[in-house]
Amino acid sequence: YDSLVQAQARELSLQRQQIKDSHGICVVYRRHMNATIKAFEELLQASDMDCRVAEGFQEQLNQCAELLKQLENLFLKGFLERASRALSDCPMLSDCEIPEKSSSSRDQKQDSETEKTSVLANNVS
Repeated sequence: YDSLVQAQARELSLQRQQIKDSHGICVVYRRHMNATIKAFEELLQASDMDCRVAEGFQEQLNQCAELLKQLENLFLKGFLERASRALSDCPMLSDCEIPEKSSSSRDQKQDSETEKTSVLANNVS
């Protein structure tokens, strides 16, 4: 029994580290995305690009940045807190299930982005 608990604790520790690493990657990508958005805005000011094309591209960049922000927050707040609770609440980790983070959003587009974030987060961990 002790060896099983130790093995599960090691596995949880490894998963926690992977989550922290994934969060760090999200932070870097979000910073990069914000820098890209700023560079694009500067490029727009200096050129005669078609306004509709520029707005569409900028909207895509903004959506990507928002998705990265959601993913970063999911790793930082959601998974780490739930993993800690699971470890402290359950003597036998294999008997515990960590519930999915529910999202309440105003429109279907946000629901879709949140679902993509959850799927990506589950695949990373």
